[in-house]
Amino acid sequence: MKGHDALKFNTGKIAEGREADLLIWNLDAVNTFPVYDPLTSIIYSSDASNIRYTMVQGEFLKYDGILKADIRSIISKAGEIQKEILERGKGKSKVSY
Repeated sequence: MKGHDALKFNTGKIAEGREADLLIWNLDAVNTFPVYDPLTSIIYSSDASNIRYTMVQGEFLKYDGILKADIRSIISKAGEIQKEILERGKGKSKVSY
C-alpha cells in the first residue's frame, strides 16, 4: 500500500497541494444496471459512456458526458503523426521463440 510513496506521484492523500483527479460514473445505465456492487459494475460492465465527469488537476476535461477538448484538432494532429510514422517506413522487427 506504499505505491504512492514509492512512485512519487504526489498522490494517495486528499490534502491541499496534492494532485487530485476525479471521475464521476453513471451506473444507472443499461450496461451496469442493476448495481449490486458499484466497484464490480465499474470494472466488469461499464465503458467510457458511463463516465459523466472527468477532472484532472482541478480542471474538467469531460463535463456532463461531453469532452471539453477540441476533438477535431486532436484527430488532425493524430493524422499528421500517422503520416510522419508511415513516411519513416515500416522499420525492422524480429520475432523469435
